[in-house]
Amino acid sequence: MKKLGIFLIPFFFFGCVTLGEPKKKTSIDDIRKQTQESLDSKITALSADTSPDSADIGYSIDDPTGTPASKKATWGNIITKAHGIGNGMVGVATGIMGTAVAGTDYLAPWGSSSEVTIAAGVAALTSQGYFTFDTQDDGATDDLTQITGLADGDEIIISPNNDARTVVVKNGANMILCRGADFTMNNTKDRMVLQHIGSNVMVEISRSSGGD
Repeated sequence: MKKLGIFLIPFFFFGCVTLGEPKKKTSIDDIRKQTQESLDSKITALSADTSPDSADIGYSIDDPTGTPASKKATWGNIITKAHGIGNGMVGVATGIMGTAVAGTDYLAPWGSSSEVTIAAGVAALTSQGYFTFDTQDDGATDDLTQITGLADGDEIIISPNNDARTVVVKNGANMILCRGADFTMNNTKDRMVLQHIGSNVMVEISRSSGGD
């Protein structure tokens, strides 16, 4: 019985050694294979980017009906260039994206003022904007009783063109002013905001005696 035990011990000892296998190292080829498998994943299997920005990159096929070529493109270019949209504001209506039209889709910046001379109490305009009104024949004072040429809803900002020439905006049938009070503008810092409501009738929105 003692001899049998001597033979069994080396058998199990060596058996344990021969059954074990060394851990396989990850080769460059394995890494490449794993990377390719990741690239071949369906788009629906990828993680969602919930906050994309214009610098992120998307996949693009250039000239698909001619000589197709796989390329990358930033989302900034995908959105603007693919729709022919330049820099600036974008208008979206009924699911269609296009270049917004200044004055139609949004209020265009008015920029610097345009000078308008009063004639027989009337200031003739062609669009909304910011205007400086001057007296007829550069007189010391002149009354403004009507403004013409605007579309319904158009708004304007007006001020006097010269500190030495006073423009008095008169309350009346065509100029509906706050509390029915005339507004004497005798300083270039004075301002009045008006809106056209139809038939050459203006309604005052606000006024500011900036120079007093």
